[in-house]
Amino acid sequence: TKPVHQSQLFDAIAAMLGSPAAASAPVTRAIIAERRALVRPTVLVADDNPANQQVAAAMLRKIGYRADVVADGAEAVAAVASVPYGAVLMDVQMPQLDGLAATAEIRQLDAGRGQVPIIAMTAGAMTGERERCLAAGMDDYIAKPVDLDRLAAVLKRWTATTTEEADPPDTTDRNEGQPFDPDTVAALRSMLADDEGSFHALAHAFTTQAATSVRAARAALEADDPDEAARCLHHIAGGAGAVGAVRLGRRCRATMQGFRATGRLTREDVAAIDDELARVVAWLHDQPSD
Repeated sequence: TKPVHQSQLFDAIAAMLGSPAAASAPVTRAIIAERRALVRPTVLVADDNPANQQVAAAMLRKIGYRADVVADGAEAVAAVASVPYGAVLMDVQMPQLDGLAATAEIRQLDAGRGQVPIIAMTAGAMTGERERCLAAGMDDYIAKPVDLDRLAAVLKRWTATTTEEADPPDTTDRNEGQPFDPDTVAALRSMLADDEGSFHALAHAFTTQAATSVRAARAALEADDPDEAARCLHHIAGGAGAVGAVRLGRRCRATMQGFRATGRLTREDVAAIDDELARVVAWLHDQPSD
């Protein structure tokens, strides 16, 4: 019925394309509501790290959700303004507009309409991080690296009528001496194969980006800008968690926590991270391709 609302038009087209019998039957609002109940909603992923983007999108498709991806907070605000997403997975630290500021802008958009659930994703493990995200207007919190079962439980809680509570994420490092967590690698191989991708391609893209971030961190220290160097290390930590490079991620997080506590970040700190990255590259080189 005119005037046509964008979300109603989208739902009608989706219902038509998704049903072989649609050509012979009109699509009514009741039919749209019925079909929508059978299809999980689209989730927006806001993350500036390409590895995190790819893994999050693959995870979402694995558990039955459609995924859109944006690279910063400003793009997330624009996307939410135009598309009725079922939920937003929001990285906290992003350039231009960070996740907390983007959430504040989205909450202003929510006035007069339904509030989209925003779930924080952060590699930070500092005390009070969860409370800071919730105070900014976010609805829930997932620590990186994101666990598939934990993600499914959180999205179920916010995109369906349920009171189910999920177990807290398992953040223990079960493979202390290995560059990669074998469970994460196995899960990624399975998910990416289903998505016509490969773990090796993802890991290679991550190591290339991480090497660039190491060079940028060194340049920042030369320019006496330790804050920028720490941001580069945060970028590496996020991608390392996504691909399962547990030792590299742990090294980056420990260095960033030391910087927050003391304000000091040295060339030796960056060199140690570069050494661990070299071990990651060597391990990948010795593995059979997907």
